[in-house]
Amino acid sequence: MTAAASLLANGVKLHQAGQLADAEMIYRQILAALPDQANCLHLLGLIFLQRGEHVLAVEHIDSALKNDPHNIFALNNRGLALKELKRFDEALASYDRALVVKPDYAEALVNRGNILQLLRRFEEALTSYDSAIAARPDYVDAW
Repeated sequence: MTAAASLLANGVKLHQAGQLADAEMIYRQILAALPDQANCLHLLGLIFLQRGEHVLAVEHIDSALKNDPHNIFALNNRGLALKELKRFDEALASYDRALVVKPDYAEALVNRGNILQLLRRFEEALTSYDSAIAARPDYVDAW
């Protein structure tokens, strides 16, 4: 394992433990050496999303997607940040991009359904929820 990979793994552990400031320091340390490191850019964007800094979240996740355009997790998190910014059509497009890569990605299907509800496209929302349930029957949010 490279030093950067080891550092990233440590950052992810801290992030998962809710130690966002410590995880952010590690992600920034990696990005200082490897500014295009897609995972770090995405995870830093996720920290901004978790803090409610949605514009910064979108900026960082977009940078990650330039280097890894098919990252379904980044696409899903981008959609979540865009939803908070009330940019519903862009959020929907982000979920749709994730679903092109992985059509049975339950989280994106549920988030897509949520956006469709906000857009008052109820039949499409139900279809999206049904697809999420079919993909992952144990996923509570789909129900």
